[in-house]
Amino acid sequence: MRVAGAEHTPFAGRILVSTSFEVDEVSAGEVVGCVGTDAAMLQAVSSLVDAGHPIKVFEDQPRRILPRRGPLPPRRAEALAAAGRAIAATSSLIGPVARFGPVGHHLAAVREGFEGRSAAALRARQVADRWTRRQLTPSRFDRRRPLRHDRYLGALGSASCDLVTWPIASFTSSGIRTCDGIEHRLDVLIVTP
Repeated sequence: MRVAGAEHTPFAGRILVSTSFEVDEVSAGEVVGCVGTDAAMLQAVSSLVDAGHPIKVFEDQPRRILPRRGPLPPRRAEALAAAGRAIAATSSLIGPVARFGPVGHHLAAVREGFEGRSAAALRARQVADRWTRRQLTPSRFDRRRPLRHDRYLGALGSASCDLVTWPIASFTSSGIRTCDGIEHRLDVLIVTP
């Protein structure tokens, strides 16, 4: 699949899109750069790490990652499920106009609180290094929808994966130059659409 705008990029390697990516498109020993964060990219990174490919993940604005299914005790899982159903039912009962009032804001804050604690628990379970965990913690002002994946954060901590948190300054013919002045040499670039 051809990437829109790829003809304007000086990168000489192959450019692939995360939504149509298959791990067998990457040959053994090729260094892969992953730019962007969406559900397909989370799966691509996990698949590449499982296959043992050396990858660099460029993530300067981390997102909240929630587990697909949580290993919670049955009573706690039932309580959280009931709370989620109550929030959804209350949101539908109060109507679209009231959702933006004080009740709607309170329900949104409760939901964000649940999601924030769940994302923090997943980071603590899967990322051993405290500094890496801090770099993967999104801003409290980030209002993007959370993504769901069980193995992405663990894949970022593997030996074959480098997490680059400096913003991208430019694309070069051989890879990506970040704002700290380092040029990361890549063979394949995977981007979000």
